[in-house]
Amino acid sequence: MAVKKTPSTSKKPPKPRPGRISVEEAEVRNLRLLSAARKLFVSHGLAGTSLDAIAREAKVTKRTIYLLHQGKDGLFVAALKDCVDGIARAVERTMPGDPKDLANLLIGIVESYGRAQKNPEALAMYRLAIGESARIPVEARHAINLYGEHSAVGVITSCLEAAQCSGL
Repeated sequence: MAVKKTPSTSKKPPKPRPGRISVEEAEVRNLRLLSAARKLFVSHGLAGTSLDAIAREAKVTKRTIYLLHQGKDGLFVAALKDCVDGIARAVERTMPGDPKDLANLLIGIVESYGRAQKNPEALAMYRLAIGESARIPVEARHAINLYGEHSAVGVITSCLEAAQCSGL
């Protein structure tokens, strides 16, 4: 006796419909995009890197890049900012603990920045930003000066505030 296939057993489950991704997935996607962009910018330079190559490496669409960063220049600035922020996070993690010892705290910050800035990718991104400053002067200057300055100033300011709160 032959077994009849009923409609419920012969259908494949429906494919998930495209839709909005969660905040966490969006964050992971953007970090993947920034990482891919930095890797390609460092390897091929800004002019030698196409949005197609970045999209392929990051497994996103070009439309996503335009929506998130308004194009290659915006993505470059975001990748540079992320690099600078990474240095600031590394410095914050390695700072000495006692805010009352202000001299050692400031020396620790300087030493931490010195270690963090030896990151080859960070150095390459800074060099690239300086080299591209003639082509994208506003964005590159903004990324180099403002992000770097605010990042360092922010870390030092938070250390000094902590020292002040603890009675120094």
